Amino acid sequence: MPPQPYVFTSLDELHRELRSAKTLEKEQDFFFTVSTRRDTAKEAAFTSAVGNTFRAFPLRRFDLSPSVLYREWATAYGEQHVPTFRTITDAAAMRQFVIAGGRSLDAYWSEATAGRHTMTFGRAAKLFNLLIKGWLRLSFITDDERRRLLSLCEVPLDTFTLQAVHRLLPACKIPPKAGMSFVKTEAQYEALQDAIRALCLPDSYPLRYELVAWNLSHPEIR
Repeated sequence: MPPQPYVFTSLDELHRELRSAKTLEKEQDFFFTVSTRRDTAKEAAFTSAVGNTFRAFPLRRFDLSPSVLYREWATAYGEQHVPTFRTITDAAAMRQFVIAGGRSLDAYWSEATAGRHTMTFGRAAKLFNLLIKGWLRLSFITDDERRRLLSLCEVPLDTFTLQAVHRLLPACKIPPKAGMSFVKTEAQYEALQDAIRALCLPDSYPLRYELVAWNLSHPEIR
């Protein structure tokens, strides 16, 4: 049986998990342990998204591999834009950076498939946020930069991160079975990110929430 999304029933429950020693330990291990470092943008691209994610993109009938397309784009985009990523100092700038990256991946996908398959912005932004999460483990990023960027990054919106808070965000109208295809437009993406960041305040942030949502949905490997 595949992992089932964990659903929070209260804001207090969410904040207990965000503040828990286990969550803080997992965050430290994932982002700050030297053994998890990646040395190049290409390494980050190849480890940022795996098979389950690519199954959502049926390109085999076009004789194309979604993992190959994504990794080609992610490697080139990272080599060009990681220097800019390292200089981001506020959430508004991070938002614009993510939107630009999502648009770029969506356009690349459309061009590579000759318009036969549309990724859509929501899916592209999810993949780009996963890539950014991978960039946070690059060996040449300093720990001071890592801490600053970790607090500014946005959450990859998918089955686990959307369903976990669907009861806490009634205004966002998240279906109980929502997945990354639920996010259709940039405006919807921004509203969801703003709502999730507000849930995490005052002392947590979206990427820590993503870690919590994933861990609670995969208790066998917590």
